[in-house]
Amino acid sequence: MSRRRLRDGLTLLETIVSLWLLFMAIVFATAVLNKILYQSKIQEQRTRAAYLAHGKMEELMLLPASELGSAPAPFEDPFSGYGWSVSTEPLEEFHGKMIILNLVVTTPSGEEYTLRAHRKGRPDRIWFCSNINSSRYSRLYEVSEDGTELLPVKTASNDCNDNYPTLSPDGSMVCFISDRSKKRQLYVMPADGSQPPKMITDHPIGVQEPAWSPNGNTIAYVAYDAGFSQIYLYHLDSNATEAISKKRVHEGAPAWSPKGDVLAFVTTSTTAQGTQVGLMKADGSQRRTITKAEGWNTAPSFSPDGQIIVFMSSRDGNSEIYSTNLKTGQLERLTDSPGYDNNPRFSPDGKTIVFSSDRRGPKELFLMSAEGESQRPIIRPEEPLEEKELFEKEPCWVPPPRRKKHDG
Repeated sequence: MSRRRLRDGLTLLETIVSLWLLFMAIVFATAVLNKILYQSKIQEQRTRAAYLAHGKMEELMLLPASELGSAPAPFEDPFSGYGWSVSTEPLEEFHGKMIILNLVVTTPSGEEYTLRAHRKGRPDRIWFCSNINSSRYSRLYEVSEDGTELLPVKTASNDCNDNYPTLSPDGSMVCFISDRSKKRQLYVMPADGSQPPKMITDHPIGVQEPAWSPNGNTIAYVAYDAGFSQIYLYHLDSNATEAISKKRVHEGAPAWSPKGDVLAFVTTSTTAQGTQVGLMKADGSQRRTITKAEGWNTAPSFSPDGQIIVFMSSRDGNSEIYSTNLKTGQLERLTDSPGYDNNPRFSPDGKTIVFSSDRRGPKELFLMSAEGESQRPIIRPEEPLEEKELFEKEPCWVPPPRRKKHDG
């Protein structure tokens, strides 16, 4: 039987087959396109989830530890359809003082993007001396950097003045100055107060300004000799005392570099009037000054990376906090208040500086960023101390937690 042909020469069957193949090609192309579009949409959602996760993690890193951990919550417009949740777990090798943040961001299609980070499990803590609970004696206290927890330190005596706390590198011991023996001497004890303080110096006129070395073996301090303040080293392993100052000039305020090989200090042995900040090797050699301005330049402190020193200076007519970069020599003024700002100390992560100031009347502890921003009092953000005779001063940070040592 002959086949009828259409005008183009194809039979009806061939035409139907061609149309069917064209239809299938369109279906296949549509499926491929939809898959590509879907994968593109999924990838876009993944990329946006990663963006949202990193932004949210930055927020979580700044929150108090007590506010971490939450039920799933949605993101606000223009990111509706995305959600997030966070959980925490202690990092045992750091004695639980560090935690792991587990942040999960859920996309509209139900996929999850997970981001993990380590952070402090609780706010950094600061030791200082104050007479806030006794107008007669100076005592040691510990306060969280957010000001939510203030605790007295047990020093086994209430009828003496305790000042200038400095903690060992692992935070287990504290050295401080006390006049419980009638003269101001150095004492050491466990930081938890489980044992009474032990006197380790016996200078005739007393001592001041102790600083514990990063390796934990030495305590630098200041004592008078022949009418001049001099820097000494107390070696804990041998109970020996070593003088490293130059004679016939005043030197003081020792501060260790992070590696423990250099000491910042204050000296009067310059051509400028007042005192200057200097650097020297830990044995007292290779001395040089890093400030040259007239006035009082004192209370130096190293940043954790050893690149910057903060200090107090009256070079502009008032006592303010300055920083100097040891590599570039760049000098920055960090405070500008009508009060007396002093004793700046970098936090363990180098992002925050604690200092004392009487800008609101009595001398109080303040915090600011390493760049001098966000200056605020720690303990009483709303109302200052009412009595001008009360004070909070000589702060030092509790060292960061160290990894546990494992047997084997």
